[in-house]
Amino acid sequence: MRKLKGKVILWLAYFDASKTRREGRRLPRSICLRSPSLQEIVKAAEVLNLNPQPRSDARFPRCWWAEGGYVIVDKLGSKQETLRKIAEKISEFRRTERAGKPLN
Repeated sequence: MRKLKGKVILWLAYFDASKTRREGRRLPRSICLRSPSLQEIVKAAEVLNLNPQPRSDARFPRCWWAEGGYVIVDKLGSKQETLRKIAEKISEFRRTERAGKPLN
């Protein structure tokens, strides 16, 4: 894959808490997400003004058999910083979504 100047590719597997580092997880489990979706990554990137370009038909090379995809976004510092900011924003969305729902 060619280099993208000022951009970074964020595979769905990078954020998945159920994956090991060997399977592609790039963040500590403590800030990873259970069942992350491409739409959540796109929404977080839009809020952070990172110009997301999703690609849902792609498959992560280490888990080529699993559904997935990636999003190309503008780089925010290092790739690790960008991943952390996106994960934090998705966690924030999930917390506010849970808080807004009435408990039965």
